[in-house]
Amino acid sequence: MANGLMNGWGIDISNSPSFKKAAAIASIRTGARVFARYANLASMTLDFEGLTNTMSNRAMREGLLWYPIVAIFKVGDSWINLPAVPGGRGFNAQGNFGDGFAYGKNGRVYHVTFKMPGEDEADFLKRTPGPETPGEYKGYCIRANDACMPLIDTVLYYSEQIADLLGAISAVTPLLHHPINFQCTQRQRASAIKWYKELESNLPFIFTPYDTPDNTRASFHAEPVNLLANSDIIKPTVELIDWFDNRCLTEIGIENIGSQVDKKGENLTEDEIHGTDAVTSLIVQNQVDLINQQIDEMHINEEPGLEEFRCIARRYANDTIDDVRSVDPYEREPVADEDTGD
Repeated sequence: MANGLMNGWGIDISNSPSFKKAAAIASIRTGARVFARYANLASMTLDFEGLTNTMSNRAMREGLLWYPIVAIFKVGDSWINLPAVPGGRGFNAQGNFGDGFAYGKNGRVYHVTFKMPGEDEADFLKRTPGPETPGEYKGYCIRANDACMPLIDTVLYYSEQIADLLGAISAVTPLLHHPINFQCTQRQRASAIKWYKELESNLPFIFTPYDTPDNTRASFHAEPVNLLANSDIIKPTVELIDWFDNRCLTEIGIENIGSQVDKKGENLTEDEIHGTDAVTSLIVQNQVDLINQQIDEMHINEEPGLEEFRCIARRYANDTIDDVRSVDPYEREPVADEDTGD
């Protein structure tokens, strides 16, 4: 309150180091909160079943969110899955990676040679432009998507846009606490501040002397501050935040009301509420199909322990989209596609 009051009385605190530092910290916190929200949501769309005891469902989802590929390989007799990046061998003729480097959160790096589809039938599919340096481990490469672009890039883009807009609202909000601009002489300033504090304290009566010498009594003008250019931007800014929010949710595969955010308070029909369901379902199912096509290579090679390994679309029973947005993605139990009859 002190900052707002003193600033309102003409003391410029915006250039002080402490003020700028606080503003920077607040901006970082806002960005971090927005980013965490969408990153958590983006990790909720996929699930994996049939993993071995040494594999991690969470590591699969996190890896496909943060990295271009996930490596599945054996360490000794145990399968492990870790996020990875392509190695130095490069692509073969069909664009499959020849090797990669997988990263453990303990700092361990694994050089993995990937088994490429069709290489047992056609020798040319083993050829890559890079050096034929075999990795210490052998395994399989799982792409996050056809473009091999981590979904976290999409999350980061929309988080930046929304955090910037939230910052704009935060910058305007303090002005709404001061709809009145008090004008007085320099001599009247102390009395005016005292008068304001008494007013703020909800005193039933405020006594203002009128017989003070040199015309220093606390008589001053209270004029409305023109907030039109500031307060009027809040509503369209909120609407723009909603638009970015729905765009982000669509691209990461979460149902939302889409363009219906422009209806400005009108009641939405059931069809409008679920207007993006087809698009989001297609996005998620396309990713599931792509991942399972790559997993099929493990099934073709009859890798022991991975016979039931599959990717599925995550679903939740009796949840609205608001319910799904508010949960921890790692604490919810996904519901199987099949109707259990319950």
